[in-house]
Amino acid sequence: MKLDTFTIKNLWGGRTISIKLNEDVNIFSGINGSGKTTIMNILHSIICGIPSHSSCANKYDEASLVFSNDYSLHVQTVNDEKIVTCYYGENEVPFEDFQKNRICGVVSTFDSYIVPDDEKKRLSEKYPWSHSDLDFKLANTIDAYYMYIVELSKLIQQAINLPSIDQTQLQQYFHDMTEVQDICNSLFAPSLRWDSTASKVQFLLLEHDNKVITPGELSSGEKQMLVLLLNTLLLVKSECIVFWDEPELSMHVDWQRILIATMQRINPNMQLIIATHSPFIIYDGWENRVVNVQKLIKSSNDDR
Repeated sequence: MKLDTFTIKNLWGGRTISIKLNEDVNIFSGINGSGKTTIMNILHSIICGIPSHSSCANKYDEASLVFSNDYSLHVQTVNDEKIVTCYYGENEVPFEDFQKNRICGVVSTFDSYIVPDDEKKRLSEKYPWSHSDLDFKLANTIDAYYMYIVELSKLIQQAINLPSIDQTQLQQYFHDMTEVQDICNSLFAPSLRWDSTASKVQFLLLEHDNKVITPGELSSGEKQMLVLLLNTLLLVKSECIVFWDEPELSMHVDWQRILIATMQRINPNMQLIIATHSPFIIYDGWENRVVNVQKLIKSSNDDR
C-alpha cells in the first residue's frame, strides 16, 4: 500500500493543499514554520486512525487520502472531533479493513513524543543505557529487532522439523539481517564493528582492543542511523509508507548523501515521505522529488 494523493482543507484556517505523490521518494522542503512537519503529522495520524489525538488536530478541517490499493480515507470535523470514514472503491468499509492492509512507519528526530512513565521504567530496566528520548526510541527499535530474531528462530525450527518447507523466505531474512550488519559496519568504520557473535545488539571498539560498546554509548548520529537501519529491516521488504522527520539531524554530511539510497537498498518497496532541510539529501539525485511547501500552499490556493 502506498499513498497516491492527498488533500487537506482549511489548513491553518483557510489554506487548502492537494498533491499527487511519487511512489518511491517524496521530500517536503521549506523554511521553519512552513508546515512540513504539520502536514506529515496530519497524514500519519489519519493513516493510523488517530486524527483527534494528533498534536495538529485543530490545524485543519477536512482531509482526503487516496491509496494505490483502492482504499481511501476521508476526515471531517464534527463537534471538534475528527471523524474518519474509510472506503474501498465506492463502498464504505470498516477502518479495520484498511488497517489489515496498512504498513506505516515514522521516524521523528526532534519534537519527540513523551514516553509514558511506565514505558520508560520498563525500557530503563531492560536497557540501563536508555536515558534520552533518542535512547528510548532506539531501545524500542531494538526490542522490535529482537522479536524479529525470535520469529526467525521459529522459522528455523519449522525448517528443521519440516524439511519440505520452502526455505526461500528464511534465506531472505538471513540475507537482509546480514546486509544491515554489513552496512552498519561500513558506516561505522573504522572505529566500530557490529558484534555478530553476541546474542544482543552491541558493538566493538576496534581501536581499543575490541572493547564492547552498548547502543547507549554510540554518538547521537550513530544512534539515529541505527534506528533507521533496523526500522527499515523490520519492514521485511513490504510495500509500505514511511515518514522521516528531519532524519539528517546529528548525521555527518557523507551519511546524509547516501541515506535514501542506503535504506532503499534494504527495502526497495517502501514509499518515503521526508521533511528535511538538508541539501545533501535533496541534491543526491532527488531534486525532482522535492515539494516546496510554501509554493505548494500558494499554488493550491491560487487555483481555488
